[in-house]
Amino acid sequence: MKDSTQMPSLLSSKSLVILTKFMAIYAAFHIITVLGKTYVDSLSEESTIVDSYQLPIYIVAGVHFIMLLICGAMLMTKKYFWLVTVACIVISLYTRFFFEDIVTWVN
Repeated sequence: MKDSTQMPSLLSSKSLVILTKFMAIYAAFHIITVLGKTYVDSLSEESTIVDSYQLPIYIVAGVHFIMLLICGAMLMTKKYFWLVTVACIVISLYTRFFFEDIVTWVN
């Protein structure tokens, strides 16, 4: 018989570690791809990035850099916090789905 007081596997400490590692990798991936694309695109003669998007792209990359530092610090110290990891996930989802709102707010 299964113990009903046991935490669900989704909310285990192992899940927290996996989510924190995922957020650190995602933040690094976002920074590398977005800034790399912006740099390469600025070197071409026919730029596809609108001028009004330049500053918001750098702001979002900066936010992801801060998330990378926070998640990296949690991984290095091996002290994990659900609130911090979930906040990083929510912020990254917000920047992904509401980028146009961020562009409007910045400009």
